[in-house]
Amino acid sequence: MKMGRHARRLSTRRESIEAKTENVTTGNRRSPATRQSIERIVPITEEFEDDLEIGEDKWSSHFKKLGSTAVNLSAIASPEDDVHKKELSPKMQETIREIFNVYFEGDYTSWQNSIEQNTFVAFWLSIRGTMPWLQPWIEECTPRFLGTILLFSEICLRGIGQVFFQNNPISGLLILIGLFIQSTRVALHGVLAVIAGNLLAILLRFETGLIRSGLFGYNSVLVGLALATFDSSEEHSGWYAPIPVSSIIFGSFSSILFVFMGKILVQYQSPPLTLPFNVATLIFLAGSAHMLRVQTGPVVMPSFPDYSSSNVDMSITAKQFFSGTIRGIGQVYLANKISSGLLIWAGIAVCSRISALAAFFGSALGVLVALATGSEPSAIEQGMFGFNPSLTVTAMFMFYVPTLGAVIFALMAGVMTVAGQQALASIMSPYGLPFMTLPVCAICLPFIIVQGTTPIVFPVPLSSMTVPEDHLERFHCLKDGFIFLLEAIDSSKKSKNVTDRRANLKKLTKKSSKFTDELSQSLQSTEMNKNEDSKKGGFKLCGKSEDKNERVNEAASQIFVAIEDDSDSHMKLRSLIACLRLSGLDDKEGLHFVGLVFGLLDLDMSGALDIKEFVAFCAVSIALQDIHHRIARFADFVDDNDNSFVDLDEIDLALEYLGEDHLSPSDREALASLMGGNEVEEFSVLELTNLITVDRITSLVKDYHMTNT
Repeated sequence: MKMGRHARRLSTRRESIEAKTENVTTGNRRSPATRQSIERIVPITEEFEDDLEIGEDKWSSHFKKLGSTAVNLSAIASPEDDVHKKELSPKMQETIREIFNVYFEGDYTSWQNSIEQNTFVAFWLSIRGTMPWLQPWIEECTPRFLGTILLFSEICLRGIGQVFFQNNPISGLLILIGLFIQSTRVALHGVLAVIAGNLLAILLRFETGLIRSGLFGYNSVLVGLALATFDSSEEHSGWYAPIPVSSIIFGSFSSILFVFMGKILVQYQSPPLTLPFNVATLIFLAGSAHMLRVQTGPVVMPSFPDYSSSNVDMSITAKQFFSGTIRGIGQVYLANKISSGLLIWAGIAVCSRISALAAFFGSALGVLVALATGSEPSAIEQGMFGFNPSLTVTAMFMFYVPTLGAVIFALMAGVMTVAGQQALASIMSPYGLPFMTLPVCAICLPFIIVQGTTPIVFPVPLSSMTVPEDHLERFHCLKDGFIFLLEAIDSSKKSKNVTDRRANLKKLTKKSSKFTDELSQSLQSTEMNKNEDSKKGGFKLCGKSEDKNERVNEAASQIFVAIEDDSDSHMKLRSLIACLRLSGLDDKEGLHFVGLVFGLLDLDMSGALDIKEFVAFCAVSIALQDIHHRIARFADFVDDNDNSFVDLDEIDLALEYLGEDHLSPSDREALASLMGGNEVEEFSVLELTNLITVDRITSLVKDYHMTNT
């Protein structure tokens, strides 16, 4: 019983970890406990302690020392600052806000996102993934009647895409165009069926989230396509009244089957896949033999398996191989034209590039296995051995995080799908019935249900399934977040077991956070070599994005020139604070945070920054936007009950999800001490985020100090 409860709790935890919203919005207001934690980590010299005091009285006395006659929290009225007002143009103030807004309360604009994008790039970014913005936009920006029609059409298009696990209406639209190119008659039957399936789900008031994701449409559309395809080979004619009627009836029935099978399989964290389609279609095909008013025949000529070998040439050309691979993708929708297959593949790529690669690889794998086992070349060229493995491999990268373990599962499942197809063809051919996508269901279900029994794969909970790119990003976010957390603990206690666990995590992910790498590279690999005119942008940041680094270099140099202290070409903290306030960044807590980082980046301990150090400061601030956001997402994922607080048990459950050991007693004690005291067992998500963020900065700057001394 205890093991069962633990397993259920861990299963729930898995769903909670991944089910967070894609965009986590957090402020940067630091509570007193967080400030204490920051100050434990960050060594501040006495020279900066006075500058970084928080509180209106402390700030007032500080600015009085600078000669200010009237001090307030929004501006500094002094002759020196009047100069700053003249030289800080609106454009420069906007640049300052872009770079330093990460330290202050509220949302910030990512430097990378602030780069102007052309229309094509903006459009592409808006239609990829699951397009979660579209349905709210339809509801808010269109008249009620028109909006209802558009929303229902959008849901139907999502259902068409969901056959390939693509919850995207643009994907569904491209696929539908491909189906009409294949056959207008067959495509219209599919449209009738998907409309019927979704209407029944709405009338029966099934779960709204499932309806809006198109999950009541994908089996229905396959039913309509299959009944029309098996009825006649005519592309644009040959209508026979019982078939569209049957498409509506059995397409609707597939929605009932979807709920029925889903209730059975949900306890195993598995969906019913295309089982409802297969069952509904087979019921019609098998039952039609006794429907005297419905003229149908066998889909394939009934025959028993032939186990004799033949001397038929089994080789195919490269053209046939490519044709079989593309047709295999299209055959998922019973379309064998290459143009239709390419459009269907393009539809998949709009939603997910990983899924598109998986679909192509799976189809090619099916062709290779069929060739290796000696299957009929004509069937291979028509894509008959590509469509089931294509679906299987795509499913493996959808239900599992795309890691090496998922690749292993995909290879095994893809090969076994071909074998399963050959076996089912032998079993069903005497009855004249097609195997359709039964091999996918027969092979995928075991590979999905074994989740949680092996540490080499990481399952994606059904409730948070989007696209493989999102799954991979969330997974690495959680991994990297724990690396950051354990490093923060390690910095306070230097515990060997923390170091070892951190090494294990890094080995498992093969790398640390890409954002940490970028920031470290920005600091350690930055060649800030002065040109002849250093103050006008003569510093070259070497990094992964030359354009971004050049912008950082130029902007930092211009800001430095505008606000440096004229006496010695250095910038003091008071000048930077005045500059930030004049740009609208005057939150006391944020200024405190800026001062902490300022002190860390005073590499020569002179009490001021030269241009080299200030460019590094800007690079840190820009990279910190991504790091802080990533850590905030990690902390939010760990927050199991969504109360904005994290306790030690929630951290242990998240570690267990990743296949790691729980925090040791010494780890717990060190973390509690960092968060404000040994008795603390629960702390806010924001406190944890800021604690780890500052530790990241401290660690990287220390490395830079060691490299440059």
